[in-house]
Amino acid sequence: MGRWEGVAKSNEWYTPKYIFDALECEFDLDVAAPVERKHCHVPAKAFITENSLLVDWYGFIWMNAPFGNRNGLVPWLDKIRLHNNGIALVPDRTSAPWWQRAAKQCDAIFFINHKVRFVKPDGTTGDSPSCGTTLFAYGEIAKCAFMKAQANGLGIVLRRKLGYSDSGNSLIAYEPFTFYSSDQATNTLGIRWKQQSESPTMISVGR
Repeated sequence: MGRWEGVAKSNEWYTPKYIFDALECEFDLDVAAPVERKHCHVPAKAFITENSLLVDWYGFIWMNAPFGNRNGLVPWLDKIRLHNNGIALVPDRTSAPWWQRAAKQCDAIFFINHKVRFVKPDGTTGDSPSCGTTLFAYGEIAKCAFMKAQANGLGIVLRRKLGYSDSGNSLIAYEPFTFYSSDQATNTLGIRWKQQSESPTMISVGR
């Protein structure tokens, strides 16, 4: 799992298991994983533990990347946009330029309906954070996972829709997804069901 870092802080925070239970999907790769995964719950087949920005990503990815300064997520969001197949977890900083930019570039936005209390490396639960949590979807599998999470009561999802203004200029709008049951979401886009990997792969690149 990745690191959740506030401005001027550097701590590891892991996504709680119920987030993945709501998404109901399996990832090919966790691109910001800690070396010690005892208290991590990312359902991924492989894990990158160092210098993820320097290696190629593949498949459907999960990204809870380091957030060490005000623009710390920018290179990560740029890379997942180019990869275009995965889910990014970020702070709900809707007024930040990087958040605004990512919202215009992703395929769907998921607003979790409560403040997520992340898990510490020792397995204990952290305090309630100062802001909420956003998930950005890139690609069809991620959008389908958002539909499932909405059906499972985790929050609401808005999908990006390209339209045109009265003057003929292109614009980006957002609209709610039609409410699906979990089974309907599966049948709609054929999402892969979550499966436990027998032998997860750890990928580490030297500094």
